Amino acid sequence: MTIQLFSAASSNCQSGVWSPGESTEIQSGSVYTSICGSYWLNAPESICNNLPYNDVVFSEPMASPPQIIVASSRLFPFTPCAAGASDAIDHVVSSVTRFGFRLYGGASPSSTASGSCGSAAVNGRAVSGFSWLALNKKP
Repeated sequence: MTIQLFSAASSNCQSGVWSPGESTEIQSGSVYTSICGSYWLNAPESICNNLPYNDVVFSEPMASPPQIIVASSRLFPFTPCAAGASDAIDHVVSSVTRFGFRLYGGASPSSTASGSCGSAAVNGRAVSGFSWLALNKKP
């Protein structure tokens, strides 16, 4: 029996196929995207002009670059001016290797927060918390 996680009927596009005899490597964690790659629009409120990021390093190297699943877990942990109001939550995973990956992510304060966060800050992304899961077949 073969379990297909995803299969496109008209192409060879598959995200992974596991057989019953195979086992899976799994690592998970959480991280704050606390590094601003360019400049802070509102540094005291942790709002960057673009997506802040953090580099995730696995506790043990994986057999090959894994699939990464990410979910937002804490929006605006350091941004009280937003009062929890957001109009966008973005994240991007890049540079996936056996050893880790880079996670870009953040929440945008709602335009209603422009008075308390600053008018430019509502176009940025605030440091936020994300949970991640790395999945891979064991050789």
